[in-house]
Formats: sequence, C-alpha cells, structure tokens
Amino acid sequence: MTGVQTCALPILLAEPAARSPQVVILKMDDLTANGANREKGEAVSWRLRKFVETVRRLDVDASLGLIGNSLEADNPIYTAWIKALHDEGRIEIWNHGYSHKEFPAENGKRRAEFYGISVEEQRENFAKTQRLAKEKLGIELKAFGSPFNLGDENTEKMLEEFPEVTVWFFGPAKPKHSTKLILERRVNLENPTMSPNSAKLIEDYTRYGHTLPYIVLQSHPNGWNDEKLAEFEKAVTFLKEKGCVFMTPSAFYAKVTAVDNTKTATR
Repeated sequence: MTGVQTCALPILLAEPAARSPQVVILKMDDLTANGANREKGEAVSWRLRKFVETVRRLDVDASLGLIGNSLEADNPIYTAWIKALHDEGRIEIWNHGYSHKEFPAENGKRRAEFYGISVEEQRENFAKTQRLAKEKLGIELKAFGSPFNLGDENTEKMLEEFPEVTVWFFGPAKPKHSTKLILERRVNLENPTMSPNSAKLIEDYTRYGHTLPYIVLQSHPNGWNDEKLAEFEKAVTFLKEKGCVFMTPSAFYAKVTAVDNTKTATR
C-alpha cells in the first residue's frame, strides 16, 4: 500500500525531535449548539466561547469536531459563529460524526456510528455531516474523528470514498485499506475523561512525551468549568514553554506531505 500512512509519516517520525519543533494538535470534541441561550443571542455555550477566547489569548491553533446533526435546525447565529471561526484560520472544524450515538448491541457485539455496522450505513452517517458543513457553512471538512474513537475495517473502506478527507484521528494502528494520515494517541490531556489534568500531562510529557515528533491531545471543552479550563491553560502554557508548535490537523498534514515530497525529490 502506498500513500501518506505508509510513507510520509514514518519519515517524519524518524527525524530526531531536536531537529524540528515538536508539534501539538488540539483535538477538541463535540461542537454543537448545546448550552447556548438563543434568546440572548448565544451561538454556543459559554464554555465553548471561553475555550475559543483562551486559545486566542494563548496564541495557539486548535481543532473542533463538529457533530453534524447540530446543523439540521435553522440556527443562523450558530452557523455564522462557526463560519467566522473557520475564516479566522486558527481553529479547524472536522467531522465528528452525525449523531454521536451508540446503537443497541447485536449478538453481544458493540455497535456505533462507525463501528459494527455496514459500509453503507457508515457512509450515510459520514456523508450527512460533510454535506451539511458544505451547505450550511461553506466548509469542506478535511479531518475525521469517530465518536468514542470507535472504527473498524468498514470505516477504512468508507473513508476511502472521500478523497477530500486527509487526516484520521486515532484510526487503526495497522490499516488494511486506509491511505489517510492516521494520527496516534500517545499522551492524554484529560485524566479522567472530561477533566484536563496538567500535572499528569507534565508527568507523561517529561517521562516519554518529549521524545515524540507530534502529540494529539483530545479533550471536551463543552464540559469544562473554569477550574478545568485553567488546567487546560496550564498544560498549553507548559508545552509552549517547551518549544512546541501548535497546528491544525490540515496544517500538520501539509507539513508531513512536504517532508515526504522533499525526501522523494532528493533520492
């Protein structure tokens, strides 16, 4: 198999961390209008607004995973907010599924939007979010992360039908079909889930994280209070002090493919 997964990424991983600034990708899940007071003109919850304000103040790039069904309702305030965020260029919007639901198990087997169901069903779920983003926002989503980080071989096959998608968060370690840039999860920001923990991140970074050429940090800012937001800020500040560079998924893809093209041209 050829492509980014088997060629460009290993080249980047082979480079000593000292030769290139370490990249951090903030994978923030669950962008919806939940928690917003539309009567007060709010597009999203105060939690998401504070997250965006913090990212701007810290001067780092990030990404937000859009749950597609949040675009079904007529909500111009919400769509305008996402468009403006996208146009700013600091935060990339990516496909986080359509319903973010888990389905009843069959024969004792777990089933979700992108796990344990047919290629056709997965395609329908994925395509809905791609279509809604295009129609309501004018945005072509180029990265994907499945709800619950669940995916299977059918997910691989389905994603190959969407060439515009170049990055897959936490896809299979040993893909059978995928030519996407599959990003690994090696360091955690939340510990436990929904709770950023700067002390644990600093511990893990000091122990082994500093040796990695890139780090993807998953989190859920729509579930944070002020204390949790402060933990996020401490973690980001620490990584900035270590010289890390924060990128969107698509910017990282461009970096990886540029490395690959340079290596190929000089062979």
